[in-house]
Amino acid sequence: MIFACTDPACRYMAEGESGEYPVCPKCGGLMLNVPEEKLTGEQWADLGVFWSRQEEEDTGGRSLYCFQKATEAGNACGMTNLAIYQENGWGLEKDLSTAAWLYEQAAELGYVPAFYQLGRCFQYGLGKDRDPEEAFHCYLTAAEVGFDRAQMKVGFCFETGFGTEKDEEQEFFWYQSAALQHFAPGETEVGRCYEFGKGVAADPELAASWYKKAAEQGYPDGECCYGVCLEQGVGVEKDPKEAVLWYQKAALHGHATGMNNLGACYERGNGVEKDEQAALMWYERAAERGSSYGCRNAARFYQDGKGAPKDEKKTAEYLEKCAMLGDSDAMVRIGRLYELGKGVERDGGKALEFYEAAAERGDALGMRVMGMIYRDGRSVRKNLAKARYWFEKAAKKGDVLSDVTVAFCCLTGIAEKPDPERAVSILKNRARSKYVGKDGEYAMYLLGYCYEKGLAVEKDRKKALKLYRKGAENQSEEALYRLALYYSEEAEEKDETKAEEYCRRVCPDFSLSPSVQFPEEELSERVERLLDKIKKTMKEEDVSNGLDKI
Repeated sequence: MIFACTDPACRYMAEGESGEYPVCPKCGGLMLNVPEEKLTGEQWADLGVFWSRQEEEDTGGRSLYCFQKATEAGNACGMTNLAIYQENGWGLEKDLSTAAWLYEQAAELGYVPAFYQLGRCFQYGLGKDRDPEEAFHCYLTAAEVGFDRAQMKVGFCFETGFGTEKDEEQEFFWYQSAALQHFAPGETEVGRCYEFGKGVAADPELAASWYKKAAEQGYPDGECCYGVCLEQGVGVEKDPKEAVLWYQKAALHGHATGMNNLGACYERGNGVEKDEQAALMWYERAAERGSSYGCRNAARFYQDGKGAPKDEKKTAEYLEKCAMLGDSDAMVRIGRLYELGKGVERDGGKALEFYEAAAERGDALGMRVMGMIYRDGRSVRKNLAKARYWFEKAAKKGDVLSDVTVAFCCLTGIAEKPDPERAVSILKNRARSKYVGKDGEYAMYLLGYCYEKGLAVEKDRKKALKLYRKGAENQSEEALYRLALYYSEEAEEKDETKAEEYCRRVCPDFSLSPSVQFPEEELSERVERLLDKIKKTMKEEDVSNGLDKI
């Protein structure tokens, strides 16, 4: 039997056995039996909503029938719900075009949720051609009459510039509009706006307050964000134990970042007893839910043997999954594993695909590796012009080693005419940089070489030696050997002791003394390599062999 609440403002509909619903469970009003043939389109739609909440699976049982009857009666709510079933293939064949048409019909009748659904069709190309501006228009129409999910979409559009100009103040306004209706996703986004000062002055305390509101509603993203505030002391007093509780809630609600953050707490023993096995378990669960951080952390654990024995296959598995989620760093790392055949079958072609994907996404390391691939002819035909192209792109992204490599190419005329002036300009910038590091050391050596040989600068042995010494302070092998060569052969007052000292700083068992004999078969690979640098790199006027170092 079908029952309807007698309060027209309530509109609650139910279906069950005789006498099952004498009183409305929603408002407490009187419920009366209504024959099926007398139901209005609105009542059919409300009855469909009742059944949609009773059915365990979206199979399109009784609820689908109700929505179909509501649609036949011209009810916009029924049309919209039937379109949702049509879009998802619940109980009938999936048909995006028909779904979009139904949304459109309901929107023409002024049904606000239909504008939101139609906006989705234009945003994602569901039964309609993708049209960002039309999507924004549909969302705005629904948002202006207070539809919270549409307000969130309008906030997103202003945040990303989708279908309209970016506007942080408007972004904040629309997220706040949804938040003031106690819509948890809106409360979370308002928290982010206050945390990062987007469209409003940054206010950590207000950020934490809004995150907490969303968290207390059981919204997983709000729970995770509030946990971060507690862990890091953003707008609230630091409380790692309380943070763990909120991460646990988020994780149990299936929030991937909450799972990853909970894993990190177990790894560090922050707010909870340190437990690497528990950390790995949560990292893996985060990875299963599509978290790139979870994948990366799980890969790290299996690589290092933390929480489980070392496992190259598992390391590669999680790195590849991370790469497939769009993590460019993981693309480079899994590419390297394919190149080496570690944890996966060796496959140079697949390695190249991952390297190229990382480079195309603007990853500086991926670009540098592509340069090395073409420089060395690994899985491709050697091509110095392409190598230089990728090194140039990586250098523009701020990659130090690529920048130095470009300077080297300018010095030696690789792929283009020599341009010592540009090389010196690059090297001077790198030498002045606060960051020196392993790659910056080579810049000092090359700049020293330019001063020593007078390449695009006036010859200045003192400046050259100063740069070599600066490079030597950071253990630059080239600079150390250049100094060794200077004191053993070129200085006005030769100093074999200093020369040997510089050599030994790189290779402790190395000696320039003729009394020390190194039988050829006993020379270590390291010493052979260093001796080769003396012969090929340091004594030649052309420094082109230095490209092999990059």
